[in-house]
Amino acid sequence: MMIELIERTGRWRWMGLMGMLLLVGCATPAGEDQGEGLETGRIDAVGQAGGRQPEATERKAAAEPEPYVTPGLITEVGLQQILELMEAGRVLLVDVRPSMFYAMGHMPGAISLPRKRYQAKYPKQKTVLDNAVAADQVIVLYCANVKCPDGYTVAKLLSARGYAVSLYKGGWEEWKATGF
Repeated sequence: MMIELIERTGRWRWMGLMGMLLLVGCATPAGEDQGEGLETGRIDAVGQAGGRQPEATERKAAAEPEPYVTPGLITEVGLQQILELMEAGRVLLVDVRPSMFYAMGHMPGAISLPRKRYQAKYPKQKTVLDNAVAADQVIVLYCANVKCPDGYTVAKLLSARGYAVSLYKGGWEEWKATGF
């Protein structure tokens, strides 16, 4: 399906150029702390954290579903989970790329919290993040692509403040490549 979307939109050459620009946009050099301690569990369509899907009988038997947020937890989500969460209105997207790239384009509804300007921007975005937690939304951070470590860097900073966050490692590059 993704390849069909890419072929239909004719973005092969554009993707190569944009990919190079996005790689330059990462603020942390490759090789620095790029995911040590990252939980590789996923968030399912209901938003539960975990490494596996509960069996149908387990889901029915549970009186209350497990909360999907655990303060300080960093998980990873894929494109399909983001689409499901967006459709349900249960996601706050956080773009950690430099402001210039955010201004050039970002995922729908995303807020900007660039890694290089985190200290200055966090106080301005704190209310938005707190409102997302209160509304039972999943906070999903994304950067340029899977090679960009800024998402994980900001995830650690937010995690240290008690937020449960998820990383969309495919980032802006994968989002655009699918035709969105």
